[in-house]
Amino acid sequence: MRVYSPLQTVVLGNGLKTIDVDAFSHTGVESAPYELVIPEGVEEIGDLAFSNAYVSKLSVPKSVTTIGGSAFNYFLSPMELAINSEAEASYYFTIPSSIIIGEDVENINFNVGTDSYIRELTLGSNVKVIDEHAFGGIGSSESPVELIIPNGVTSIGQYAFGGYFGSSYFSKVVIPSSVTNLDGSAFSSSYTDNIYVQGLEVKPNGWGSGWTSSYAGTIYWGCDSNGEHCKGTGNENGIYSASNPAPGSGSGSGSGSGSN
Repeated sequence: MRVYSPLQTVVLGNGLKTIDVDAFSHTGVESAPYELVIPEGVEEIGDLAFSNAYVSKLSVPKSVTTIGGSAFNYFLSPMELAINSEAEASYYFTIPSSIIIGEDVENINFNVGTDSYIRELTLGSNVKVIDEHAFGGIGSSESPVELIIPNGVTSIGQYAFGGYFGSSYFSKVVIPSSVTNLDGSAFSSSYTDNIYVQGLEVKPNGWGSGWTSSYAGTIYWGCDSNGEHCKGTGNENGIYSASNPAPGSGSGSGSGSGSN
């Protein structure tokens, strides 16, 4: 069923299992986008189900296991999207929007972004794995995203935050000490003002070479949980020291006192 309608309110009843192909595509109006909470119990969302819709707020529950192609593509109004499902999907935006990854998500194996319209990104505290291409190409030079990776994340995959689908822009990146595997391309071609590494002073063995991107700003090591009160600045290998000298300093010490 395809609906072309100026909907302003949508209520989906309990017991619903499937949202069909094109069900809510081209719905809503620019002047009054609607909110939609997909109820827990829905298991399948069909192709193009919400494409080209004026939705201001949308929540996808944990029960959803299948999401069709382009189901959430081309939203036409600024929106807040809360994702609690781990189903593989691609969420594409053409209007500045914010993303909340909920507390039910441990593995981010879906794609959010591949464009410059994601303005805010919040990752739930239970996230453990951020898979390849998850958030590539988010933010813009005019509106960079603040990225706080929660403590508990252990693995960040290829091009997770940039590179493959285009450059990402971050005003701040905080990486917790819980990350033991960080692919060398995770931040490829991303522009970052500053990077703050919590608790660590030396790059773990599981972090790939070049993980910071050539466009990264200052790297602070040994920071607290807020990315503050850092022990020093350095390069991708750790705090500048006699064994890891600052560029151009030869073998002498180049330790910093960076804090933010």
